Amino acid sequence: MKPVKRFLAIAALAVLGCTSAIAQDWPTKPVTMVVPFAAGGPYPKAAEVTR
Repeated sequence: MKPVKRFLAIAALAVLGCTSAIAQDWPTKPVTMVVPFAAGGPYPKAAEVTR
């Protein structure tokens, strides 16, 4: 039974840790994304999609 209690304790701490991250209003400023490849390739297109 001890491993089950340890697992439940770790799971409870993980859930409690995640709830504070959900409540934050982040980012408050624009985020600059630097793509170190030439324009028009697949990587810049992927960066445009994730904006």
